Amino acid sequence: MLVQRKGSEKGRRRTELCAAYMLISRDYLVEAAKQIHMALDSEVNEDYEAAFSYYKNGVDLLLNGVQLDPNKERREAVKRKTTQYLKRAEEIFITHLQDNLGKGSSHLTCH
Repeated sequence: MLVQRKGSEKGRRRTELCAAYMLISRDYLVEAAKQIHMALDSEVNEDYEAAFSYYKNGVDLLLNGVQLDPNKERREAVKRKTTQYLKRAEEIFITHLQDNLGKGSSHLTCH
């Protein structure tokens, strides 16, 4: 009986861990989706600083969450989408924010 309990204890712990990983993977995707949605809304409203920030937050969530995601196919899909979001954030930065960065910090430039 004692051996059976140890085996069933290990099985239960494994099931609990799998459930925890599934919850984590769902949560990171939901939270990242919220950030990306906010980025898209900010773009529509031409608030590019906010859009860039939301994309950055979403990408951070995806990069951290994908490492713990047990589903290989989902990990690959997340990596593809993350690449797309990074490219969009880069486009926003280059097109709308890069020039403004230098204007606000003129005291740091050498003449």
